[in-house]
Amino acid sequence: MGGSPSRRFSPGFGAYRSYGNIDGGVDDLSFLGGQDYESDRFGLGFVMDTNVAKGGLFNYRLEVGYQHSWREFDDFSGEIESDGFTINNTFGFAPSRNENVRLWMGSALRLSVDVSDEDDTHPLDDWITYGGGIGPAVGLNWHMGSTLSDSLSLSYQYMFMGEYIDSGFDNDTFDGHEHLVTFGLSVRFRSSGDRFGGR
Repeated sequence: MGGSPSRRFSPGFGAYRSYGNIDGGVDDLSFLGGQDYESDRFGLGFVMDTNVAKGGLFNYRLEVGYQHSWREFDDFSGEIESDGFTINNTFGFAPSRNENVRLWMGSALRLSVDVSDEDDTHPLDDWITYGGGIGPAVGLNWHMGSTLSDSLSLSYQYMFMGEYIDSGFDNDTFDGHEHLVTFGLSVRFRSSGDRFGGR
C-alpha cells in the first residue's frame, strides 16, 4: 500500500540557466542619497525537484547556484558588476499533468549574497549585498523519454536588501528593495520512480 519508498521519493537532478531583470533602489547611498537602479542578472547551477513527472499534486524544487549581475544607477554613469551565490526554494502544485507535461505553480523563496570589487574605478568601490524575498512562480516540465525532462519557469520576487558599502572614504550599511523577474531553463535526469502515475 502507498507504493515503495523509491517511488514515493524519486527526485530529479540536473542543471539550470536563468536570466533576471531587476528594478530596485537603495536608501541614502553614501554621499549620493537614495538611488534607484536597474540590473541584469545571469545565473547557473544545480537543480533538484522532488516531483518532475509523477502524478502527485505537490513538488519541492531547489536551485543552488552562481549569479553574475550588472547594475546601473539612475543618477550616475557607469556599470557595477558583482558575483554571487543564490538559493531558490519553490513550493509548487500542478493543476495540470499527464505523461507528457506537468504544469506547476506556487511560491518561491530566494536567499542570495553578492560581492562587488570595483578597484577604485567607481564612486562605490566595494560592497556586499544580502537579499531575501518571496513571490509567485509558474513553470512547465515536458518529458523526453523515460529519464529526461526539460523545464521553463517564470517567477517574480519582491526582495529585501541589506548592503555594506565602502565608498573609498567611508563605510556604511544601507537597506533597499528589488523587484526581480526571472526566466529559467533547466534540464533534469529523473530517477526510476519518477514516472507519471507514481505517487
